[in-house]
Amino acid sequence: MTSDQLPDPPGQWVEIPQSSQLGLAFVPAPLPLRFPVHGSTVHAIGEVRALIGRLCEGIATLPSPELFLRPFRAREAVLSSRIEGTKTTLEAAFVHELDDAERARVDDDLEVQNYRRALGAGMSTLSTGRALTVYLLRDLHRDLMRGVRGEQKRPGEFRDAQVWIGAVGGNSPEVRFVPPPSLQLAQCLEGLDGYLASRGSFEGLLRIALAHYQFEAIHPFFDGNGRIGRLLLTMQMVWEGVLDSACLFLSPALERRRQDYYDRLLAVSRDGDFAGWIAFFLDIVRESAIETLDRLRRLRALQEEFTRRLRAVQSPKPALLVPELFGLPFVNVPRAQRLLGCMPKTAQGAIEKLVALGILQKVEPLRREGRGRPSHLYRCGEVLEIVRE
Repeated sequence: MTSDQLPDPPGQWVEIPQSSQLGLAFVPAPLPLRFPVHGSTVHAIGEVRALIGRLCEGIATLPSPELFLRPFRAREAVLSSRIEGTKTTLEAAFVHELDDAERARVDDDLEVQNYRRALGAGMSTLSTGRALTVYLLRDLHRDLMRGVRGEQKRPGEFRDAQVWIGAVGGNSPEVRFVPPPSLQLAQCLEGLDGYLASRGSFEGLLRIALAHYQFEAIHPFFDGNGRIGRLLLTMQMVWEGVLDSACLFLSPALERRRQDYYDRLLAVSRDGDFAGWIAFFLDIVRESAIETLDRLRRLRALQEEFTRRLRAVQSPKPALLVPELFGLPFVNVPRAQRLLGCMPKTAQGAIEKLVALGILQKVEPLRREGRGRPSHLYRCGEVLEIVRE
């Protein structure tokens, strides 16, 4: 294989030592360090790049980019985790973020919290100048799996035994895919690491698509591979210079097209259908960029509408609370106190003025077990409606 061609075949099917039930395992071939682009792919890349350019320009004009992007990152964590079967909602993730007393008590909630922490840690690490490597992914895996299902499956360590996707046993075993045997894992990871290090060698969007496929085909951990693979998508977009910052997230679109997502990845290993996977990936990025642009436009319009409503209020306190609702659309008196630097009565008064303006709505109180009376909870339904799935 030359360095400017996709591998044909895409890898090798090999026997698994001491296993007959699983059939053959797949060892992906190394990815190319150069790759020419032709035909419809050129057009698709141009369209996606134009949308990403509009998105980056739009975010640069926001009054508080980090604040506006905060709920999108929460949504990414919820929906990436949902692809793996969790049931937590975006509302629940916001409420858990709001108050330390409402810490996650079930695995689903903790998995979402861990995903958000791992994403934040990964982006922070890249910002220090550290390279995007498989060893950084290994470190993030430790954060991702802490205290949740799979914690006993050696978080932060590459696997040293065979894994598979699907069910084994019974009269009708359904093994969908078997990644490389553990003895060949180090070689596969070394190849992926070299590929990540060669950033900029050809179109970044294509490099991201190929790296995601390669990571999922290698399946280097006992558990959590899907979520780490989607963290890799976000981080590599910044690493490759496709994005200026983590402002575009693909898990919502991937979750909506979950089965197609799985099928496209599998078709590369089984049939060498790189073209189908690349076309699907570019369509996911295009869809995600259009959706994000629309949601940001609606949030800016809502911000202007809130500013109009606030003209009827003499006190400056409510106006100071409103911008924070775009980053976290739930508030209670303790949070309002922290944001305003005031006494509880003043914070409650500011909240009630926003309720009167229709900006906030009172909902069920937070549980505060063993800590006295519950804290009443208020949400900004109009922000929530825009950002949630």
